[in-house]
Amino acid sequence: MVNWREILANIEQGGLGVRNLAEVNDCLLLKWWWRRVWSDILQLVHKRPAPVEFYLSNLKLSVGNEDRIHLWEDKWLNNLYLKEEFPRLYSLSEEKGCNCSAFVGCKEFTHYHLQTPLHYLNVYLYAFGEPLAWEEEEVLRLHELLRETPTLSLESKDSCQWMANPEGSFTVASAWKWWMYSKGPNLNVTKDLWKNFAPSKVKFCGWLVWRGRLKTVAVLKNLRVLNEDSDSLCLFCKSEEESVHHLMLFCPFVDMMQWWGLVWVLPGLVKDLLLWWSGVKFSKIVLRMWKVIPLAVMWSLWKARNECLFSGKPVEWNELAELVNVRVALWSKLNIEGMHYSVQQIVTNLHQTKACVGRRRLPLG
Repeated sequence: MVNWREILANIEQGGLGVRNLAEVNDCLLLKWWWRRVWSDILQLVHKRPAPVEFYLSNLKLSVGNEDRIHLWEDKWLNNLYLKEEFPRLYSLSEEKGCNCSAFVGCKEFTHYHLQTPLHYLNVYLYAFGEPLAWEEEEVLRLHELLRETPTLSLESKDSCQWMANPEGSFTVASAWKWWMYSKGPNLNVTKDLWKNFAPSKVKFCGWLVWRGRLKTVAVLKNLRVLNEDSDSLCLFCKSEEESVHHLMLFCPFVDMMQWWGLVWVLPGLVKDLLLWWSGVKFSKIVLRMWKVIPLAVMWSLWKARNECLFSGKPVEWNELAELVNVRVALWSKLNIEGMHYSVQQIVTNLHQTKACVGRRRLPLG
């Protein structure tokens, strides 16, 4: 069995990329919030704090001549809420819901006239008796903060900019990209597992092997599908327990790699094998062939194991190795545009084929 969280994880992070509908809905809600950017969305902060925080941190407001931006309750100044920066002044203010444009051109003040670059942005904070000394300090601090603001433009409307997108407009894709990145880093191995020209079922088999979820005897015993006293010996060598790593690595893998002319020290785990595999450098075309080799080996081994188990068909290693070669050659022939060699030529003259296609710049299919 595969954990549901692994299925929902992004492909680049080791999952299957099945999208969580609740997370998709949150990203779509951000689009709705963007279209109605002046709506009160903070009521959702307790239900979905992460997307709300992301939204507010990437939203930049520009003050214009409309009444949409609120002085205290919007992040229009240095990405700050004035009500949070000056909680005492906000609690004393009689104009908590006031907007910035309401103070433009106002010449009547109750106690304080804070003349700022915002065309005389007049902030009358409260209508009560003489303030205390520390309250005056807060007023002066607010005054200094407002001096740093850009000039309010009476010729333009209130506007907003989405900082997560270079174009400045909100996209659901930018929100989803952030959501995926917040879950963890991308893995190089998964890129090679999925971004190649092997059939989808072969890629999925490779993913199960990498995750250790292929239903070998050891896995089935761990899931209690098989009894502890069930025969667990490998069908190929009859000497060790059939685990994912033994089946895919220690039986025939080394012999099969002779076709590629590879001499190496075999890793002990499948994930180490694939990690090493992803670090090998070839020309672009040869690299595309290289990426599908472990998948072809794993797929062929698994099919041969099942035929041996359920049909009683003995395994002929020479034929199995030849079958892996043919599969790699066939997939390469069908998916690499400009590959003029036949399947037979690729199989019998692999080194010459690699040398030729490595020097040529064939168009990538």
